[in-house]
Amino acid sequence: MPILNETLELKESNHYRRPIRQTAGQVGVVAGDFDVEGTITMEALEDTCLYFTECSRAVGIKSGTTPNFIYTYTPTSVAVAPKTMSITIVRNGIVFAYTGCMTSKQTFSVNNNILEYAVDIIGLNEATQTAPTAVWPTSVPYGPGSWSVQIPSLTQVFDMDTFSLSIDDAGAAMYRLKNTRGAQFAAYGERTVQMTASRDFMDKVDYTAFQQVTGQKLTIAVTNGTNNGISFDVFQGIKDVYQVPLSGQGDLVRASITYNSVLDNTGSEYDIIYKTQEIITPHA
Repeated sequence: MPILNETLELKESNHYRRPIRQTAGQVGVVAGDFDVEGTITMEALEDTCLYFTECSRAVGIKSGTTPNFIYTYTPTSVAVAPKTMSITIVRNGIVFAYTGCMTSKQTFSVNNNILEYAVDIIGLNEATQTAPTAVWPTSVPYGPGSWSVQIPSLTQVFDMDTFSLSIDDAGAAMYRLKNTRGAQFAAYGERTVQMTASRDFMDKVDYTAFQQVTGQKLTIAVTNGTNNGISFDVFQGIKDVYQVPLSGQGDLVRASITYNSVLDNTGSEYDIIYKTQEIITPHA
């Protein structure tokens, strides 16, 4: 997978002993538990982001026919990831392999007019792995001309120039008393779905919805042709912050908005949809 940055690392929690025994120094160390943590940032491609969403707190449904498939992911409330992955990273020719990895947080955002994807990972251990042979994807990033922004859904708007959507399931490593070191498993906490956006401020219609705490379904989609794309819906976005500052004469009046998602009347919160030729089997 082509990436922009990664910070995965094995983190240890060692206990350094300092009992009272006529010395000011540390007298030893007790090897502690450990887990894997870090973030991978990449261009948002439908055939790479798919794998991380598959290992998130969501269930996927596969539709379509060869070679064009649609994977629709909706959130669940399970405590433990139903599917994990192993991640191999080659740094300066040296292979690092991380096992038992799950997706804790996903963030879709705009940077230089390109859709980017950042994924926070929680893993259990580091293993030995041989150097892989890279097979790079042929898909291309989503940039100008590939966007559809709908606020509310089915009403396309053309006044947004940046946004960031985060789906945070608050993953954390769980340690237990056992005969081996390391996390026993990783678990999820309370989920927070939030989107920030900047829009041109033309009238008070949307601002009135903010005052009245009116929820809106938000849809953002990017496409590279009929059968390749990524889209996500926030089913009940509540505008929590709506700032309309005056910066200076001659400047455009802009609105900075923060949406917090709540469940709609059907119990839905968000979805992520990938259109791709990639072939996987979503977990049950």
